[in-house]
Amino acid sequence: MGDSLDSVPFNPFDHRWRETLNGGAGLFALAVAIVFAFIIIIVFIIRIIQLPRLRQQIINDFNDGMVDNTRSVPTRILKVIIFLLLTAGLVGVLYFNISKMIHDSPKISVTLIKNDMAPSMLFCNGGSNTTRLNYTSGRYYPIFNDNSDNPESFSIDLTVIKGEYGVCQFLDGTNFLKPINASRGYYELGFTGDIPGIIVFIGDNNTNMDWTLPIPQGNLLSDVGVQVLDGNGGVIQYTETRHTALNDTVDRSFQISVIQGPTAAADNETIISVSIIEPRMVINQVEDPSLTLADLFSNVGGYLGILGIFGFLFGSSKMDPFGFVARFVFIKQDRTKLLKELGKMKGDSNVELSTWEKEEKEVDIDTKTSNLSNQAEFKNLLTKYYVETDYYEHAVKTPENVYINKV
Repeated sequence: MGDSLDSVPFNPFDHRWRETLNGGAGLFALAVAIVFAFIIIIVFIIRIIQLPRLRQQIINDFNDGMVDNTRSVPTRILKVIIFLLLTAGLVGVLYFNISKMIHDSPKISVTLIKNDMAPSMLFCNGGSNTTRLNYTSGRYYPIFNDNSDNPESFSIDLTVIKGEYGVCQFLDGTNFLKPINASRGYYELGFTGDIPGIIVFIGDNNTNMDWTLPIPQGNLLSDVGVQVLDGNGGVIQYTETRHTALNDTVDRSFQISVIQGPTAAADNETIISVSIIEPRMVINQVEDPSLTLADLFSNVGGYLGILGIFGFLFGSSKMDPFGFVARFVFIKQDRTKLLKELGKMKGDSNVELSTWEKEEKEVDIDTKTSNLSNQAEFKNLLTKYYVETDYYEHAVKTPENVYINKV
């Protein structure tokens, strides 16, 4: 995580990018899509090389789409302009979304979770750094208000750290395992020493924490709570905020407030008693990707829906019921199936083609098509399977057509 929330270089095995690409399912879907697109491109190139007829067909389709001599010059110019604008918009949407996915800082969601982690604590001399602060005893009570339900407490072991304040006593929270049901307990610790007071630090013992500084400091999201207790100690309470990064690392920040001041000490001895109350719940700030792969597909798909406007303005191309697979992959198999289905049409009452031979044998489509002498019957065939003729009927039969021809 470091000291910044900025993005990191792309690494598909990094947890951040696994989250951005929607985890294992997203990575699998992306891999399948890439493989599928690669296969389609390879098959297309092979078939174009093998079959000159397909090359010519693609050239003709491209020319028809670009030239489109069936439209007027103003319509063709407007069509090209809008097509270029839509294409530029699609490129812009892709660039914006991919750039956001790579460079934008993560989004933050906030939840409340049980306090299931102990903090690390440092207790130092509040006066001269030459006076040693001695630890006498300490215990942790899992339940704050009622010890009768949980009479068993846990002893606390402290270690020595030497720093700016001399010899300090340290509780490593990473080595102190709280019971599962201990969402709010408290710590009671006792110290001795001829000192005017004690400084209490509460923080997270992560790898970046330096406990030897005057004010211990970790990384950007690991603030340390500080409280000075005069005289004979007192009761303090801390609050905690956690930050869960995209790489699943957790940073913890603490704030301390005093609940009760120091109590009277015994004669001829300085006794320092410190009680620390922990919160039941903590605020957890969770990083989420600014944009995921699913969001990217959704945004691009939503923009592609605008292409419906293009079809609304200029109409769609001629209907083509035979896609890539029929044209480039299973060429012979789909051709055989088509001829078989057309052979069954002679029994279809919706398309009465009187010139079909009434013999019970396989129909040769090339021969039969050439024998279609009746224009109305051939129109029925096209209307049933290939084209929509509503606009044609309107254009050639309505009275407005006479006025258009005169103009």
